[in-house]
Amino acid sequence: MLLLLSTEQSAAPWIDPGDMRLRHSLQVLADQGEVNTPLNTWPVMWAGVSLAGQRSNPGTAAERAYVRFEQDRFARPGWTGEFTVAAANQPRLVRDFNDQTREEGELGLTAQFTGQSWAFGLSGQVTDEPADGREWRADGSFLAFTSDQWTLGAGAIDRWWGPGWQSSLMLSSNARPVPSVWLNRTNPGASEHPLLAWLGPWQFTVLLGQLESAREVPEARLVAMRFNFRPLSGLELGLSRMLMYGGGDQPQNGSSLFRALTLSEDSDRTGEGMHSQQAGFDFRYGTALGHVTGGLYGEAVGQVGEDQSLGRFIGLAGVDMAYNWGAASQRWFLEYSDTTAGNIVGRGRDNIAYEDDVYTSGDRFRGRALGSTFDSDALALTLGLQHFFADGRNLALSVSRVKLNRSDNIVASMPSRNVDLAIAREATDAVLANARYEYPLWSGWATLDGQWSSRTIDTATADGSGRAQGSLSAGWRYRF
Repeated sequence: MLLLLSTEQSAAPWIDPGDMRLRHSLQVLADQGEVNTPLNTWPVMWAGVSLAGQRSNPGTAAERAYVRFEQDRFARPGWTGEFTVAAANQPRLVRDFNDQTREEGELGLTAQFTGQSWAFGLSGQVTDEPADGREWRADGSFLAFTSDQWTLGAGAIDRWWGPGWQSSLMLSSNARPVPSVWLNRTNPGASEHPLLAWLGPWQFTVLLGQLESAREVPEARLVAMRFNFRPLSGLELGLSRMLMYGGGDQPQNGSSLFRALTLSEDSDRTGEGMHSQQAGFDFRYGTALGHVTGGLYGEAVGQVGEDQSLGRFIGLAGVDMAYNWGAASQRWFLEYSDTTAGNIVGRGRDNIAYEDDVYTSGDRFRGRALGSTFDSDALALTLGLQHFFADGRNLALSVSRVKLNRSDNIVASMPSRNVDLAIAREATDAVLANARYEYPLWSGWATLDGQWSSRTIDTATADGSGRAQGSLSAGWRYRF
């Protein structure tokens, strides 16, 4: 019997990224045709997750039970609280969809409330030896108003845009969450309008974020938007766009933003500060054969050039498969990514992806890429296994062959001496092995997480110190 213990969820109208078991369960149900909602834009809105009246089969009983428990516990009105503590010898260099310890020491306390129309969360963390110099944080805090159609929010919450399990190219939870205001659909169900009905269930998200002051061109603005939909059973498509504008001495009024959004002639790199623009497309097609489900997925993100054309793409592609293993369930995935611009369709160009000649800190927040955990000019091939025990324990294993910073050059700059860049200092070819084990402990939830590299991967640390070949962390959380 499944031990119903939640690992990463909160009392909010949405599902935060970070809970691999919940994502696995939702994806299995979607591939079996029992859930029909977009799942490649995280947070995922609870209002779109409906199990009532859907056909089911015995092979998905555990997944349905876990989703129902999460929904009953965290999607209905009320209060929740959480206490967390974690320690590590050093934070992981390479992250994935799972929620992982960010610093050598973390202590956190969270209180959240969901009402009929309002939801808010107050979350505070104190850290030890932070990579970005920020010992006190409020990551995960938010205030949101929800109506039947739209949700308007403000805060700093994690996001994951795309179908990848190991990484995502435009926006992921690799970096700390960017403080922002956002708007998205509350219930991403299909539209009844005849011109939109063919889209099936669809979601639209737009956000305006504020980047940090400790960067070149301080306090630049981040604009990101995403539209994804499910026009056919098993098929999900996504369109994304992201840009920076303003900050420092760059134009940041409404007209400069409008010109950047519309790619007007005078908003190029010689004009009014339109830089660091990306646009992307992603897909996933999933299906079922009996109790076995699987999917094929991909993502491509291009850079907007000086002539307003889209090109120099970076790419990600993968396959996954899930099935029952006795009373447990498993998911395998094989994922490849290439973040050298233009490499997937021709001759690649170094120092383009996540870089910019004006916003020279790049598409990063507090030292980490907003998109791929491997950062710029990297190749990565990852084989991953997720095993979900019947009693609620979780095990995740993966091995990655990586080629980091293939240009053997770092062009990103950070003005603060307190901020580490999570970029390999030199061209590095290595094998990474990762293991994560989650289990109930002392009425709470414990996590052991480790990453080992076949060779030392030194990064651009502020103090010039090197990294150990292995990272090991332990954490515990208690919900009340």
